[in-house]
Amino acid sequence: GVNAQPLRLSHQRLHNAVKIAIYYKHQSIFWLDNDRSSIETVHVNGTGYRTVYQSTYQATDIKVDWLGSNVYWSEADSKNVKCVSLSGEFDKLVATTRSAPMFLLLDPP
Repeated sequence: GVNAQPLRLSHQRLHNAVKIAIYYKHQSIFWLDNDRSSIETVHVNGTGYRTVYQSTYQATDIKVDWLGSNVYWSEADSKNVKCVSLSGEFDKLVATTRSAPMFLLLDPP
């Protein structure tokens, strides 16, 4: 079975978190900070805080792709779904939708 341990999410910048995603393998938390229009990350022990991506639009949802090592998010205003590598080095437009995407669902193979 799965050995699930509770995570204590405590970081000074998490008070701006709108949505969060946890990457359990790397013990990292990713979140949308709509005050800064950015995607932020920190290790669950509180170290390694950094901005992964700075956007011009506020995001509505966030998911971590643990197989492809990417972070996906949706932007209602631009009607876009985008992704960035966990390192923040590579970003791309994944899709543009007709209506504002509010939620994401990842379905890895």
